[in-house]
Amino acid sequence: MQMILAFFKGEKNLPSDEEHETLKPKPLFKPLQISQTTMNREDLYYHIKQKKSFLCIGLDTDIAKIPLYLLNFHDPVYEFNKQIIKATHDLCVAYKPNIAFYEARGSES
Repeated sequence: MQMILAFFKGEKNLPSDEEHETLKPKPLFKPLQISQTTMNREDLYYHIKQKKSFLCIGLDTDIAKIPLYLLNFHDPVYEFNKQIIKATHDLCVAYKPNIAFYEARGSES
């Protein structure tokens, strides 16, 4: 910033290419890795800006309402949630499991 102000005051010529590279703003946030399961505030802000969305999907998985074909899987709740995430990951910035649904199933969930 000081270099830019100096230029406008007539104290300095335009920055060289090397100086110009140092003036470029660095990204504020880094993208989440696919394997990452948690995010901090900066990561959340990054995804909100990238996806232009505040969408947070609640994973309130009621076993009684899961489609019948998913009941054939070893863990139907996991498969149901996985398919929801796969279908919405490009639109959604966060997922919120509702712990009450999982606690109700006991240790199997």
